[in-house]
Amino acid sequence: MGILSVSFIFCFFILGVTSGCRVFAPNLIDPHCGVAKDCYYNGQNIFKTNNESCRREKLNKDGFSTVIRGKCPLDKPPC
Repeated sequence: MGILSVSFIFCFFILGVTSGCRVFAPNLIDPHCGVAKDCYYNGQNIFKTNNESCRREKLNKDGFSTVIRGKCPLDKPPC
């Protein structure tokens, strides 16, 4: 069981590194807003907001042009 767990963690780490986006994001509560041209993203923290921006770029969408601390305004739809 221990070897299987270590193997899984190793594979997970390797896949995360090669994808270009961070896999692990701490579960801190410190809201940040990702601002794109057409939408906002309310992230739980800066790490998760940056991960979402990276994920969007991998999908050929615009990443966030700005990340601000706090909740997003409501004048654009959520991403």
